[in-house]
Formats: sequence, C-alpha cells, structure tokens
Amino acid sequence: MYKLRIEDSFDSAHQLAGYQGKCARIHGHTWKVEAIFQFDKLNDIGLSYDFKDLKVGLHGVCDWLDHKFLNDLILQPTAEHIAKKIYEELKDLANYPTPIKIRVWESPRAYCEYEDK
Repeated sequence: MYKLRIEDSFDSAHQLAGYQGKCARIHGHTWKVEAIFQFDKLNDIGLSYDFKDLKVGLHGVCDWLDHKFLNDLILQPTAEHIAKKIYEELKDLANYPTPIKIRVWESPRAYCEYEDK
C-alpha cells in the first residue's frame, strides 16, 4: 500500500452565518490544502502515480477557490464544508484518482480532515 500526499493553498474570504463571534463578519484566510491518495500497485518504472499529475488536479481546484468570497461558492463555508467540497471536486475530475483524505488548514494550528467513508 502506498500513500501519496500533496499540498497547495489558496487565499479567500468567508463569513459564518449564525456564528456568535468574530467569524460572523467577513474575514480571510490563507488556506492550506493537503490531499492524500492511496495506491496498491506501482507502474513499470516504480511509481504509483506521478506527483506532477496529482499537483495539477489539486492546483486547479485551489485556483478555482483563490481570491473568492467562499459564501458565493459553498453554502456556510466552514472548514468542514470546504474540505468536503474540495474532495468532491477532485473526485469528479476525469482521469484523476479519488483522494482518501483531504485536510484543510485555516490557520497554522487548526485543520479539518474529511474522508468519505
């Protein structure tokens, strides 16, 4: 079993409806995104999947979210909903492996992890 991990980031703003505190107001984050993939086999040259190709897919999703007001794209854009949305977007990419886990960091000390089980 082989697990590959890639990361990317994007900057965006959001606000949380119904939240009691500062996050109810529009604010921004530099979100770090980690995508983890699992593979059972290696190809003829010893790769399970090319990191370059994995990075292209994740970068496309992060670029779609970059410098956006996330409330326009995701209903109630909590870290939890953002992680699930990134997972779904990657899962729907043609000829791209489905990740086993997505981590979305909203700060250097806080992240949400999403797995579809």
